[in-house]
Amino acid sequence: MTPPPVYPLTREVFNRALTTGHGRVLIHAESFDLHDHRDEILDAVTTCRVYDPQVDGHREWWLARLCEAAGLVDTVIQLPPAGDARDLDQRCGLLKEFVLNGHAAALHLHVVTVVAS
Repeated sequence: MTPPPVYPLTREVFNRALTTGHGRVLIHAESFDLHDHRDEILDAVTTCRVYDPQVDGHREWWLARLCEAAGLVDTVIQLPPAGDARDLDQRCGLLKEFVLNGHAAALHLHVVTVVAS
């Protein structure tokens, strides 16, 4: 049996949980600064790490909450679309979550991304 996580998460544990989509990343985000993890979060936002999106989805709501906690929403909104179809699908869903959470700047980009994909 795996022992429960110890907070704050180490960089290695944070990165592994970010890849697997474990909620411990959000628990960490609620109590600790995410400045040291900004690059890893941006990588997870721009590169779909989901093994099978048909089964697992893209975790847009989860990534949106993480971006909000890290203060990265404006940065993510301004990033140019890039990557393959899965990355663009994830971006589209993430922008939708930002719009639903009140980030109006994401609305135009969400529409453009949907039309482009």
